[in-house]
Amino acid sequence: MMSLQDYEWCFRAALLRISALINSAANGFDQAFFQKTDRAMFDQLHDRIAEFVRMHQVGYDEYNLNDEYNAENFFYPSLQLNKGARSSVTVNYRLTKTFLDWSHQRLRWPIGTDEELERAHFENDEVFISACAVNYLVKNLWHNYVHVAVQGITEANYRKFRGEARFDSDFEADNLATLLLLKSYGLPVLARGRPPSKPARIDALLRRNACNLVFQERARHRHQDRVGMSRLERYQDAEWRFFRRICNRLSTALAAAGLAARSLRVFADGEIRQARDGEVIFPKRNVIVEFTPRRYYTGLPVYVPREECDDIEMTESRRRSIDGFRNRRIADIIAVSLASYAEDIRGDRNLAADAADQLDSLWRRLALSN
Repeated sequence: MMSLQDYEWCFRAALLRISALINSAANGFDQAFFQKTDRAMFDQLHDRIAEFVRMHQVGYDEYNLNDEYNAENFFYPSLQLNKGARSSVTVNYRLTKTFLDWSHQRLRWPIGTDEELERAHFENDEVFISACAVNYLVKNLWHNYVHVAVQGITEANYRKFRGEARFDSDFEADNLATLLLLKSYGLPVLARGRPPSKPARIDALLRRNACNLVFQERARHRHQDRVGMSRLERYQDAEWRFFRRICNRLSTALAAAGLAARSLRVFADGEIRQARDGEVIFPKRNVIVEFTPRRYYTGLPVYVPREECDDIEMTESRRRSIDGFRNRRIADIIAVSLASYAEDIRGDRNLAADAADQLDSLWRRLALSN
């Protein structure tokens, strides 16, 4: 689909795009600047790349070449922010060979019609898939940026943030990464419930983002992780992944509707408990969604199939059936919570102002101009 050399360039283009936004206020980069193509932006800033971006690629550990080791210990890239020349912020990025190779191998054509993907805006298939790859990496980089710049979670201290702290940090990072992705391409991030002027443009950008299965590839190689889990741990892991799917899809739905939220979290009611004989009891747990100022009880239960709790091998047919049901449940949860939030925001001027002010405050804190 794309040579490894061309794919490496996509990392540099993505890094340059996020660094340009990080440095936008100091350099006067406006919305029109971020609407440029990846190549046009790269060419315009070519002489300043070293000021904005430093990328270092780390080779494989020659003593531990098996995939399971690399999936567990040598997968995640790291990102640091340093003051550079002319008071600019330099994005320092350490790219592992595992992430480079696996994300290259699992790059795929995004799902959607040519019209939904705005395929006509790209001169050929090569330019289109390159733009999709950059788009995916931009959001991934913003996720890492939120951990570092907003939450203070770094490569040095991330192991201290486990359990619920990790889950909650990922909800916030996923949501803000979606909003920063839109800003990176010069698209509006609206919070008061007024629909964007070009919703199809936002929808197409977010559809093109779904073009890489690198994290599924990592999960495929982490055999011992699930073998060592208790039934309760498997349930909690599956439930968290279900919540995270909701969070990601809801974040994009909110942004497309002009209802972007400063934070987005997903919970469930009910209590998981353990009987005296050691059997774990999983009650029906209904999903609760929080948008920055409000929480909504959806009345729709968490969906974790028995096979995921008991680590049972599934046929491809059963896997497809589970995926289909899960996607329908998530769509229902999004429809219920989005409708409730939209009604509240559009019916309460003060609530709408609060939602917008919280986002504006964050952009000021991060010194983002557009």
